[in-house]
Amino acid sequence: METQKCQICNSSTLHKFLSLGHHPNPDGFLTEEKLTLPEIYFPLDVYFCEECKLVQLGYAPDPELLFTEDFIYTTGSSKELVENFQDLVENIMKKLNLSHKDLVVDIGGNDGTLLENYLSYGVKVLNIDPSKSAELSIQKNIPTLKNFFNEELAKSIYGKAKVITSTNTFVHVKE
Repeated sequence: METQKCQICNSSTLHKFLSLGHHPNPDGFLTEEKLTLPEIYFPLDVYFCEECKLVQLGYAPDPELLFTEDFIYTTGSSKELVENFQDLVENIMKKLNLSHKDLVVDIGGNDGTLLENYLSYGVKVLNIDPSKSAELSIQKNIPTLKNFFNEELAKSIYGKAKVITSTNTFVHVKE
Protein backbone atom coordinates (compact mmCIF):
# COMPACT_ATOMS: atom_id res chain seq x y z
CA MET A 1 0.00 0.00 0.00
CA GLU A 2 1.28 3.44 -0.98
CA THR A 3 2.18 5.82 1.87
CA GLN A 4 0.00 8.90 2.18
CA LYS A 5 1.93 12.00 0.99
CA CYS A 6 1.21 15.67 1.60
CA GLN A 7 -0.33 17.46 -1.37
CA ILE A 8 1.93 20.49 -0.86
CA CYS A 9 5.33 19.40 0.47
CA ASN A 10 5.23 15.65 -0.34
CA SER A 11 6.05 14.78 3.26
CA SER A 12 4.87 11.46 4.66
CA THR A 13 4.41 12.90 8.16
CA LEU A 14 0.63 13.03 7.87
CA HIS A 15 -1.70 12.25 10.71
CA LYS A 16 -5.34 11.35 10.25
CA PHE A 17 -7.29 13.29 12.86
CA LEU A 18 -10.85 12.91 11.60
CA SER A 19 -12.69 10.17 9.79
CA LEU A 20 -16.22 10.88 8.62
CA GLY A 21 -16.75 7.48 7.04
CA HIS A 22 -17.63 6.90 3.41
CA HIS A 23 -19.85 9.26 1.43
CA PRO A 24 -21.36 9.39 -2.06
CA ASN A 25 -20.64 12.17 -4.52
CA PRO A 26 -21.88 15.34 -2.73
CA ASP A 27 -23.14 16.83 -5.99
CA GLY A 28 -24.44 13.58 -7.41
CA PHE A 29 -28.13 14.13 -6.90
CA LEU A 30 -29.92 11.07 -8.16
CA THR A 31 -32.87 11.10 -10.49
CA GLU A 32 -35.79 8.82 -9.64
CA GLU A 33 -34.58 6.37 -12.31
CA LYS A 34 -31.14 6.13 -10.66
CA LEU A 35 -32.31 5.63 -7.07
CA THR A 36 -32.18 1.85 -7.37
CA LEU A 37 -28.70 1.76 -8.96
CA PRO A 38 -25.59 1.24 -6.80
CA GLU A 39 -23.73 4.37 -5.77
CA ILE A 40 -19.97 4.81 -5.36
CA TYR A 41 -18.86 5.85 -1.87
CA PHE A 42 -15.57 7.60 -1.10
CA PRO A 43 -13.61 7.79 2.18
CA LEU A 44 -13.80 11.19 3.87
CA ASP A 45 -10.71 11.25 6.08
CA VAL A 46 -8.92 14.46 7.09
CA TYR A 47 -5.15 14.62 7.60
CA PHE A 48 -2.71 17.14 9.09
CA CYS A 49 0.81 17.53 7.69
CA GLU A 50 3.45 18.02 10.40
CA GLU A 51 5.86 19.65 7.92
CA CYS A 52 3.84 22.37 6.18
CA LYS A 53 0.74 22.31 8.43
CA LEU A 54 -1.71 21.74 5.56
CA VAL A 55 -5.03 20.17 6.51
CA GLN A 56 -6.15 17.99 3.62
CA LEU A 57 -8.39 15.17 2.56
CA GLY A 58 -6.71 11.82 2.28
CA TYR A 59 -8.50 10.73 -0.86
CA ALA A 60 -9.44 12.57 -4.03
CA PRO A 61 -11.86 10.64 -6.27
CA ASP A 62 -11.30 10.50 -10.00
CA PRO A 63 -12.80 13.81 -11.22
CA GLU A 64 -14.57 11.99 -14.05
CA LEU A 65 -16.66 10.22 -11.40
CA LEU A 66 -17.69 13.56 -9.86
CA PHE A 67 -18.18 15.92 -12.79
CA THR A 68 -20.72 13.99 -14.76
CA GLU A 69 -23.73 15.22 -16.71
CA ASP A 70 -25.67 14.96 -13.43
CA PHE A 71 -23.43 17.56 -11.73
CA ILE A 72 -25.69 20.48 -10.81
CA TYR A 73 -23.72 22.83 -8.55
CA THR A 74 -23.41 26.40 -9.81
CA THR A 75 -21.18 29.03 -8.23
CA GLY A 76 -23.72 31.75 -8.99
CA SER A 77 -26.17 30.16 -6.54
CA SER A 78 -24.05 31.39 -3.63
CA LYS A 79 -24.59 35.08 -2.85
CA GLU A 80 -21.40 35.11 -0.78
CA LEU A 81 -19.29 33.70 -3.62
CA VAL A 82 -20.78 36.14 -6.12
CA GLU A 83 -19.84 39.05 -3.85
CA ASN A 84 -16.42 37.56 -3.07
CA PHE A 85 -15.63 37.13 -6.77
CA GLN A 86 -16.72 40.71 -7.51
CA ASP A 87 -14.30 41.94 -4.84
CA LEU A 88 -11.54 39.64 -6.07
CA VAL A 89 -11.78 40.89 -9.65
CA GLU A 90 -11.95 44.51 -8.50
CA ASN A 91 -8.75 44.01 -6.47
CA ILE A 92 -6.98 42.23 -9.33
CA MET A 93 -7.93 45.00 -11.75
CA LYS A 94 -6.58 47.66 -9.36
CA LYS A 95 -3.33 45.81 -8.66
CA LEU A 96 -2.53 44.61 -12.18
CA ASN A 97 -4.21 47.27 -14.32
CA LEU A 98 -5.38 44.69 -16.85
CA SER A 99 -6.45 45.76 -20.34
CA HIS A 100 -8.21 44.28 -23.35
CA LYS A 101 -4.87 42.77 -24.39
CA ASP A 102 -4.63 40.63 -21.25
CA LEU A 103 -5.97 37.10 -20.78
CA VAL A 104 -7.50 35.75 -17.58
CA VAL A 105 -8.02 31.99 -17.29
CA ASP A 106 -10.23 30.41 -14.64
CA ILE A 107 -9.60 26.69 -14.13
CA GLY A 108 -12.72 24.96 -12.86
CA GLY A 109 -14.70 28.14 -13.47
CA ASN A 110 -18.05 26.39 -13.27
CA ASP A 111 -20.81 28.73 -14.54
CA GLY A 112 -18.45 31.64 -15.22
CA THR A 113 -19.45 33.66 -12.14
CA LEU A 114 -15.90 34.85 -11.48
CA LEU A 115 -15.02 35.61 -15.11
CA GLU A 116 -18.18 37.55 -15.88
CA ASN A 117 -16.86 40.28 -13.57
CA TYR A 118 -14.05 40.94 -16.08
CA LEU A 119 -16.40 41.45 -19.03
CA SER A 120 -17.20 45.07 -18.20
CA TYR A 121 -13.44 45.80 -18.21
CA GLY A 122 -13.01 44.34 -21.70
CA VAL A 123 -10.42 41.80 -20.51
CA LYS A 124 -10.10 38.55 -22.49
CA VAL A 125 -11.28 35.58 -20.43
CA LEU A 126 -11.32 31.80 -20.74
CA ASN A 127 -13.20 29.33 -18.55
CA ILE A 128 -11.96 25.74 -18.40
CA ASP A 129 -14.48 23.45 -16.72
CA PRO A 130 -15.60 19.89 -17.48
CA SER A 131 -18.99 20.03 -15.78
CA LYS A 132 -22.47 20.57 -17.13
CA SER A 133 -22.41 23.94 -15.33
CA ALA A 134 -19.93 25.18 -17.95
CA GLU A 135 -22.86 25.38 -20.35
CA LEU A 136 -24.15 28.34 -18.31
CA SER A 137 -20.79 30.05 -18.85
CA ILE A 138 -21.18 29.57 -22.59
CA GLN A 139 -24.70 31.07 -22.40
CA LYS A 140 -23.13 34.16 -20.77
CA ASN A 141 -20.86 34.50 -23.85
CA ILE A 142 -17.78 33.60 -21.83
CA PRO A 143 -15.28 31.66 -23.94
CA THR A 144 -15.33 28.21 -22.37
CA LEU A 145 -13.50 24.94 -22.90
CA LYS A 146 -15.71 22.20 -21.49
CA ASN A 147 -12.86 19.94 -20.49
CA PHE A 148 -10.55 18.92 -17.65
CA PHE A 149 -7.45 21.09 -17.30
CA ASN A 150 -4.21 19.26 -18.06
CA GLU A 151 -0.81 19.93 -19.60
CA GLU A 152 -1.98 19.23 -23.16
CA LEU A 153 -4.89 21.64 -22.81
CA ALA A 154 -2.63 24.28 -21.26
CA LYS A 155 -0.37 24.17 -24.31
CA SER A 156 -3.35 24.74 -26.62
CA ILE A 157 -4.55 27.94 -24.93
CA TYR A 158 -4.33 30.99 -27.13
CA GLY A 159 -1.67 33.26 -25.60
CA LYS A 160 -0.16 33.61 -22.16
CA ALA A 161 -2.48 34.33 -19.28
CA LYS A 162 -1.75 37.35 -17.12
CA VAL A 163 -3.97 35.93 -14.37
CA ILE A 164 -4.89 32.32 -13.63
CA THR A 165 -7.47 31.56 -10.97
CA SER A 166 -8.79 28.30 -9.66
CA THR A 167 -11.18 28.33 -6.74
CA ASN A 168 -12.53 25.37 -4.80
CA THR A 169 -10.59 22.95 -6.99
CA PHE A 170 -7.65 21.95 -4.81
CA VAL A 171 -9.61 19.17 -3.14
CA HIS A 172 -10.11 17.54 -6.57
CA VAL A 173 -6.40 17.43 -7.39
CA LYS A 174 -4.37 14.52 -6.14
CA GLU A 175 -1.12 14.99 -8.06
